[in-house]
Amino acid sequence: MKGMRFLIYALLLIVAFLLLSCDDDPEGPANLPPEKPYNPQPANLADGISLTGFALQWQCSDPDDDPLSYEVYFGAEVNPPLVESGYTQTIYYPQLVEGESVYYWWIAASDDKGNRTVSPIWSFTTVNAREFMYPMAVGYRWEYQHTQTFTNFDPPEIEPQVPDVFDAYSTVEINDVIEAEGDSRYQFHQKVEQGMEVFEQNSVYANSSFGLMYYGTDNPGAGVGDTPAPIRNPIRLRFNGKEHGSANELLREFNQGAIGCLAKSADYYEEPLTVLLYPLNLGSHWPYRDKPQDIFHIEKKVIGWETVDVPAGSFECYVVEWLYDKDFNDNYDEDLQVLDYISAAGLVKRVVNIRNIQVVSYSHPNGIGTMDMIETLELTDYSLTPDV
Repeated sequence: MKGMRFLIYALLLIVAFLLLSCDDDPEGPANLPPEKPYNPQPANLADGISLTGFALQWQCSDPDDDPLSYEVYFGAEVNPPLVESGYTQTIYYPQLVEGESVYYWWIAASDDKGNRTVSPIWSFTTVNAREFMYPMAVGYRWEYQHTQTFTNFDPPEIEPQVPDVFDAYSTVEINDVIEAEGDSRYQFHQKVEQGMEVFEQNSVYANSSFGLMYYGTDNPGAGVGDTPAPIRNPIRLRFNGKEHGSANELLREFNQGAIGCLAKSADYYEEPLTVLLYPLNLGSHWPYRDKPQDIFHIEKKVIGWETVDVPAGSFECYVVEWLYDKDFNDNYDEDLQVLDYISAAGLVKRVVNIRNIQVVSYSHPNGIGTMDMIETLELTDYSLTPDV
């Protein structure tokens, strides 16, 4: 009897062993976590990194070929904050960074099985903020608001006769690049919305070792302020001996080559105009329009470096003044002041101040008084993320 019992126990153990060793759904080797992210760009401890146009790049793989997603940590703190999660690319474009600053970053890689691996913390140092080239890449985008103000009416009684204007909003986007004569020439597409009207134009710029060059404009926003004569407001604005049907017409007279503003001319230039002279230094002074065919002479000068606050944020900016000599007599016009505020993010602000505009009407062609006008353009949003 005891022998029979022993035999039964032995058979049960054998059966159990066979069942365990012949499982129909064996687990296989354990899923492995991703490799540590490696090969950072900029390289760890790199110095002299540009303020614009750079990207954080890394490499990473998974031993099981599982799909990967990433968390990107980036900032000026030694333990930088999370700026992106669920990210599936291995290149990330930060927004504007400050000059002469140390930035830290690291990457966490996760597979779809819940495994996670982190990189070391890397760092790099940016160049001086004044080592500047205008940011350009296809996909870069800027948004602006334009505000016009009429003031200093003389006599005050003429103010009700001058029609108000709508604020305008514009978008500037780089949508194409052409390689020509060793330069990368970028097409800036601008769309301006004012009231119920929409206007568009394309302008071409290029960075060279010499400076930011302007090649010209096509489709120059025809229609801005160009209301057909029979329905124009009877009030007209005269400045520098020339009459304009609206404030917009007057402003376009002085906007040739100004990023963010509609230009009057559709010309392309055999020799490009120097919008900015590199390197930008306080006191730099250069001719902008000085050809005999130009309707007036313009020079530019870097007059300051200051912090500018606009809806898009706070920016360290060069202040570039446009100097107009409308009579070609080497005397700059004190009634016309134009200031551009330019940062590593591009054009941040533009202020146009036109004084002593003569207000005329059909019944009073010699004028009914004078006024001043200020147009302010401010950056409201931007993206320096190129198309890939």
